[in-house]
Amino acid sequence: WQLKAFMWIMIFAALARLSSVWFLHYQGDVKLKTSDIIHVQYRALPKRLGSSGDLRIVLCLIALQFAANVSGPFVNPWLLDYLHFDKASYLLVICTLFASKCLALTLLGGIIQKFGARRVLLIGTAGTSIGVLMLAVSTNLAWITFVQVYSGVMWAAWELASFLVLLESIKHSERTSMMALYNFTTYFSIAAGSFIGAYILKFMDTSGGAYVTIFILSGMLRLGVLWLRPTRVRASAVEVVSPAPMKDLNV
Repeated sequence: WQLKAFMWIMIFAALARLSSVWFLHYQGDVKLKTSDIIHVQYRALPKRLGSSGDLRIVLCLIALQFAANVSGPFVNPWLLDYLHFDKASYLLVICTLFASKCLALTLLGGIIQKFGARRVLLIGTAGTSIGVLMLAVSTNLAWITFVQVYSGVMWAAWELASFLVLLESIKHSERTSMMALYNFTTYFSIAAGSFIGAYILKFMDTSGGAYVTIFILSGMLRLGVLWLRPTRVRASAVEVVSPAPMKDLNV
C-alpha cells in the first residue's frame, strides 16, 4: 500500500504542475524591442555592489542563501538519523513549517504595502537567523515544532520581500542578464554552503555537537548578511514598462 500511496502522491503532484501550464498560457508578457535589452558588462558590477550601489541588496540575497545552506540541507538528517524521530513526529515538523509559511503569506502582502519590502526583508533576514539558532537550544519535539512555526513565518517574509526587492533593484532592460547571473551565483552559493556544512559534519563525525555547530555557524553568518545591506537606496533602478494586455481567463 505504501508504493501505491507514493504513486498517487506523484500523480497528484504531476497534475498540479501541469495545471500551471494552463494558467501560464493566459498570462500576458511585456514586449520589448531588441534595442531595449541591455547586455550587462559584468566587469562594471563591482562598482554597483558598493555600500550604496543599486545591486548591493542582490548581494545580500545571495549571501543569505549561502549562509542558510550551511545548515539547511542537514535538518532532515538531524531529525531522522540523530534524533530518531518517528514518521508522525517528522511529518508534524515538516508540515508545520509549510503550513505556517502559507498562512503568513496571506498577511504579508498587506504588511509589505504598509511598511515596504526592504523593511520586511530586513526583518525576515534577522528572523531566519534567530530561528536556526533556536534549533540549537533544545531537541524537544514541542520546541522544534514551535521553532518551525516561527521559521515558516520568517522565511515567508524573506521570500516574498526578496522577490519584490529584486524587481525594484534590477532595471527592466537589464533583467535578462542580471537574473541569469543572479540564479547562477545563487545556486553556486547554495552548493558552497552545503559543502561547508557537510565538511563540518564529517570532520566532527556527525555528532550532536556537529549539528549544533552548523546551526550556530549558519545563524551567525545570516546575521552577518545584515552588515552587507546597502546604506543608501537608489530609486533609479525601477522602470515603468507598459505590460501587454492579459487574455481573458474564465475560471
